[in-house]
Amino acid sequence: ELHSIDEIVYIINEAEKNNRPKPIVLVGAGTSLTSGIPLADTIKSDILQNYNDKPIIKSLDKNVTYFEAMRCISPMERNELFNSDFEKSKSNISSLFLANLLKEEKIDYILSVNFDDLLIRASAVLGLIPSFYDIANIRDFTTTNFPIGSIIYLHGFQYSSWLLNTQR
Repeated sequence: ELHSIDEIVYIINEAEKNNRPKPIVLVGAGTSLTSGIPLADTIKSDILQNYNDKPIIKSLDKNVTYFEAMRCISPMERNELFNSDFEKSKSNISSLFLANLLKEEKIDYILSVNFDDLLIRASAVLGLIPSFYDIANIRDFTTTNFPIGSIIYLHGFQYSSWLLNTQR
């Protein structure tokens, strides 16, 4: 559910005032866009252009989805595709703001569907090195809690073996 800044401030203050669990923030691609990380449609276009000599790419329908395009390239090709954008990206106000909320203990966790390390880099700028977890690469999932103040990557992390970016 989307909230205004005033509503978010209210939620954070109420949690603190009433000794309730602090909010958990879920972030998506929009928080990384202004840092130079492209959205899914741009990534899809890059795949279709950069790998247009691959037979499987040639066989795709014109209305191919992001997931279908991602499925056509290998994990190594995915890393090559993403690493160029990751290396050029810079922390933005969103990642710095979220990292500061984590540092000031105003929120308990950040859950991210992004692959990039912008939140970790922004945290480091503020002198915070948070624990972070890559759900896509946890082999033995347990019921142990993640430490409060963690960043949790739901679809994988840029330096990991697996990125969950196909529908399979």
